[in-house]
Amino acid sequence: MQTFYVTFGVQYGPDPERHVEHPVLPDLKGSTHWVEVVAEDYESARRLTFDMFGQAWSWLYKWDEFRPEMWPDGRIATLTKSGLRRT
Repeated sequence: MQTFYVTFGVQYGPDPERHVEHPVLPDLKGSTHWVEVVAEDYESARRLTFDMFGQAWSWLYKWDEFRPEMWPDGRIATLTKSGLRRT
């Protein structure tokens, strides 16, 4: 299994003028949190992400592309084929 990271757009972030409640993670601070996705490969991770979040996400990173310092509030949940587990 591999680990991937899904991030969310600024519309789910803390700015009250732009904020939209996320349909799955209502307490999400979009521009400052990520979800860890554990899957066999990138395509499987992408499918899991779409199945869980629809189009309500921004980017899916491979482990070697991800820079966690860009999302200071850290991981909010882990997504696997068993479902979403809050951190």
